[in-house]
Amino acid sequence: MLQLGVCLSKIDLDQDIPILVENDVELLMLGDDLFRDAPDERLLEIRRAFENAGIKVHSVHAPFGVEDSLIALNSKARKQAVGKFKRLLSHLSVAGVENMVFHIGKVEDEKHQSSAFSIATESLFDLVKSAEEHRVILALENIPPESSFPRGLCSNSEELLRLLRKVNSPWLKACFDTGHAHLGEKKGEKIADWIRNLNNWIGTIHMHDNGGDADRHLQPGYGTINWDDFVRALQDVGYDGPLIVECEPWGGATIKRMLDEVKALLKDAGADIPEELTLRPKADWLKNFPSGWTNPDIMIRCRRCGHYIVWTPEGGHCACG
Repeated sequence: MLQLGVCLSKIDLDQDIPILVENDVELLMLGDDLFRDAPDERLLEIRRAFENAGIKVHSVHAPFGVEDSLIALNSKARKQAVGKFKRLLSHLSVAGVENMVFHIGKVEDEKHQSSAFSIATESLFDLVKSAEEHRVILALENIPPESSFPRGLCSNSEELLRLLRKVNSPWLKACFDTGHAHLGEKKGEKIADWIRNLNNWIGTIHMHDNGGDADRHLQPGYGTINWDDFVRALQDVGYDGPLIVECEPWGGATIKRMLDEVKALLKDAGADIPEELTLRPKADWLKNFPSGWTNPDIMIRCRRCGHYIVWTPEGGHCACG
């Protein structure tokens, strides 16, 4: 059974944990701000706060600025980035976080391209030792494809798999990002191909949508990703890990509303979701509409709030009520 979580780049424990509880959030990905410079005493306080609320911090996203590149040509800068990630792994271990998501970095030019893979493997071998020591799994994320330099490494499954297989450690997995992969679908791999190629290397998944034009981090269902194909591919590889919804709720809705819509979207695609939710109204309800509205795959959006209607056995509900 798939479990959905949400992503917050920043969090105020006192203010936000009660909101997460009210919205039935049980799984979370956070940015590194809360953990990066915290002493052990504070990290243990953070751990207890989430445990007491019944929320699991599944993963933390490491920083990914220019200064955080694990493939930087400048060896001093690269070692500093590796050191920063090692310290973060240590802090996450104390805080009870089991996964660290990260980007490998960007290739600066053609000359860098020829050495990027060997530099990446050197950094990863070093990091994996620290990951094993602290019992925190590294999750290397695929990044959007770019046509010119600087461009990220791991924008196709071949590059990502090559690194994973070279290091070949249970402490290094893939973080598959749907929105990033969708940006390359018109000219490259389909999302379903990504999933089938990565297969059991996938440790976690980031779900968000876009129109194939930019990395917009839209709520799933409000872009152009084929989620039916996504679910079929997950079933083909037997993936039953977490799905982190990495976006804001569409149209300013609540987190609970976003999760209900995403669950309905996935359930309609055939995913193992226990809740009785659907975005496709029953045929007997559609009999009240003109004949052109009787398509069983139709999804209806509210004229006032723009959200999809979520249907339960009690009837249809939109975000504005």
